[in-house]
Amino acid sequence: MNDIRGFMLDGDFNAIKSICSNFNEKDFVYVIEIGTLYGKSAVAFDDALHGIFHHITTMDVCQGWQGPPDEVIDSKGLGEEFKAQVHANRSTAQEQFEEVHRNIKGRPITFLTQMWSKWDKPPAVAPSIVFYDGSHTYQETKDVLDYWSKHMNSGGIIAIDDYNCGEWHDLKQAVDEFCSTHGYNITPYPDSKIISISL
Repeated sequence: MNDIRGFMLDGDFNAIKSICSNFNEKDFVYVIEIGTLYGKSAVAFDDALHGIFHHITTMDVCQGWQGPPDEVIDSKGLGEEFKAQVHANRSTAQEQFEEVHRNIKGRPITFLTQMWSKWDKPPAVAPSIVFYDGSHTYQETKDVLDYWSKHMNSGGIIAIDDYNCGEWHDLKQAVDEFCSTHGYNITPYPDSKIISISL
C-alpha cells in the first residue's frame, strides 16, 4: 500500500499483487495503465513488480478532479466520511499534473498527459498487463478491450478497475459483452473493485 491520494481499497492492492504474481518468471514485464489520477495505482504496480525488470507507461488527461458537489453527496445520504474523502482528493489540473510527477519520480514509470486512443503503431514490446481506469464509458472500455486484446501475447492480462461499482453500468456492460463474445472468464478479487481477464 502507498499513501498517495486516490481511491484504492486494501483489496485493490492485493488484486494488483495477485495479477503481477503471474509474471514472476518473466524476464521483462511491460504495463500500460490508462487513467491514474495521482499515480497511486501506477506506483502500486511498480511496488508489486519489485525485483522483476519492468516498465510502466501510465496516462491521464490531467484535468484535475472535483468529484460530486456537497449538495449531491448530501442528497444521496453518503455521509461525512465520504464527503471528507472527496474533499481530500480534489485538485486543479495543475495540482494533479505536478502531483503525478512527484509521486512517480525515480521510478520506472513514463507518464503521458493525454487521453488514450488507439495507437497508430503498437509498442515494440507487447504489454504483459493493461490496467484500465479511464473514462468508464461504454465505447472507451470496448475500444480498450478490443484493441489491446489484439496487441498482447497469450497469457497477457487486462485488468479493469471499478467493475464492481454499481454506478459504472456502461463499463460493466462493455466488459461482459467482450468476455461473452470471446469466451473469456472474469477473475474477481476479494474486497476489490478490480477484475481481470486472462488472454
